[in-house]
Amino acid sequence: MRSKFLKRVGALTLGVALFISAFSVTAFTQTVTGWAQDAWPYNYTDENGVQYGTDEDGLFVSGYKGTGVDVVIPDTYEGKKVIGITNNVFEEKNIESVVIGNNVRWIYSGAFANCKQLSKVQFGEALTYMDQFAFYGCEKLETITVPDTLESMYSSTFEGTGYYNNAENWRGNGLYLDGWLLALKEGTAGYFPIAAGTKRITSGLFSKNGNGTQVTKVGIPASLEADQPRFSGTGSSIRSFAINKDNPYYSYKGGVLYNKDQTKMLEVVKKLPKIYTIPSNVKEIGSYAFPSNCAAKAIVIPKTVERMESGAFAGVVRKVGLLCEVEQRPEGWDQEWAVTEDVTLVDDFPGGNIHYGYHGKAVSGIQSLSLSYGEKKGKTLTFKKGDTWILVDYEPKAGANGYVRWVSSNPSVLKVTQATNYTRGFQLDAPKTGTVWLKAQNSKGKVIAQYKVQVKAK
Repeated sequence: MRSKFLKRVGALTLGVALFISAFSVTAFTQTVTGWAQDAWPYNYTDENGVQYGTDEDGLFVSGYKGTGVDVVIPDTYEGKKVIGITNNVFEEKNIESVVIGNNVRWIYSGAFANCKQLSKVQFGEALTYMDQFAFYGCEKLETITVPDTLESMYSSTFEGTGYYNNAENWRGNGLYLDGWLLALKEGTAGYFPIAAGTKRITSGLFSKNGNGTQVTKVGIPASLEADQPRFSGTGSSIRSFAINKDNPYYSYKGGVLYNKDQTKMLEVVKKLPKIYTIPSNVKEIGSYAFPSNCAAKAIVIPKTVERMESGAFAGVVRKVGLLCEVEQRPEGWDQEWAVTEDVTLVDDFPGGNIHYGYHGKAVSGIQSLSLSYGEKKGKTLTFKKGDTWILVDYEPKAGANGYVRWVSSNPSVLKVTQATNYTRGFQLDAPKTGTVWLKAQNSKGKVIAQYKVQVKAK
C-alpha cells in the first residue's frame, strides 16, 4: 500500500539525483516545512545533499542536491528506516551504480529513468514493489537480479534497459527474468503460452500499454503462482485461457478464470448472457472481476458468496443491476468496497446498485406512471416536438427483481435514456413529430406495458 506521504506528492514529476557515502549518512540535519524549490517535500538533508521525506513508517529518498556516480541508499538515516524512493529522483543523472538499502520496500515511477550510464543495481532484501518506468532507458543496465521478496512490477519497469534490448533474453515474444514474465513484444497476437518455470507476471502485461493487445488466449503453466495481477484489463483482447492440468492455483470454465476449485471468480473474459447468475460454487469475487464490456444487464449474486474484493463490480455497477439472493446484506459484504466509494449506494433498488431479496420472479406489469411534463391520458402520452429531459417515474407491480427495461419503437421520434434496468425512473426526449410506442419489458423479455406516444408540432 502506498504511504500517505506518497499520496501527497505522487502526482509530481521532477529530475533529481542522489549520492550517499557508505561511510557518512549521519551528517547535519535540516528541518524544512512546506515545499522546497526544485525538490520534493523533505524534512532532512545530509552533508551529501541527499534529501529525505518523513513518512509515518520511516523515510523516503525525496531529493538530491549533490553529485556522484556510485550511489548507496542506506538502511537507516538519523535512526529512521529508509523505506522508499519517490518518483523521478535519479532521472537522467550520470550515476553508474546503485546499492539499495535493505529497508527499501518501494521504488516509484521513473526513479532511475534514463540513467544512461547506470550499469549495476543491487536491490535490498525488503523490496516488494517497483513502479512503471522505474529503470526505463537505462541502456547499460544489462544484468539484473531481482529479489525473491518482489511482489509487483510493471511491463515497463525495465523497458529500454540493456537487458530489455538484448535479443538473447527473449524467448519467443516474451522477456523473462528470474521467474518473471516481464514484457511482450509489440504486436504479439493470438495464443501466447507463458513459458514453463514462470512464477509471476508483471502488471498490465496484456493491456494496451503492455503491447499485448492482440493476445486472445493465454497459456498458464504449472509453475505460475497464485495472486497474479489481472491478465485482462484496459485494451486487452484476451478471451480464453489454457491451464496446465498440474497448475495448483488456476482453472478456466465458461469464459471465467477461477481459482483451482472454482470457489473464487478471478476474471470474466467473455461476454455474458443478459442475465448472468454467478455459479453457486463461488464463495469469493476477485478485484475487478467483471469488466465493463461483459454485456450482462443483470448479475445475480447467489447467497453462497461470502466475500467481494475491492472493486469486484466497479466495472459494471453503473450499467447493470446486482441482484442478491438474500434478504439483507450478508455479514462481511461491504458494498462500497465492492463497487468503489465514488458510487452513491443505497441498500435496495430502485436508486441503488445492489438489490437484496432476489427470487427470480419477473415483474408482471406497471402499476403507475407519472411525467415531469407533457400530458398523460390513460395509456396515451403527448409531448411537443423539441421537448427534452422529460423525467418519468413508474411503479412496477409486485416483482422481486425489479427488472424493467423501457424501449421506444422509433428512437428518432422518442428517445429513451435509462441508467439501469432497476431504477424506477428514466428520461425521454422528443426530437421530431410522430407517433410511437413506449414499451416496458421484464427480465424475461415480455412486454408488460405499452403506451402510445404522440409528439406534436409546437
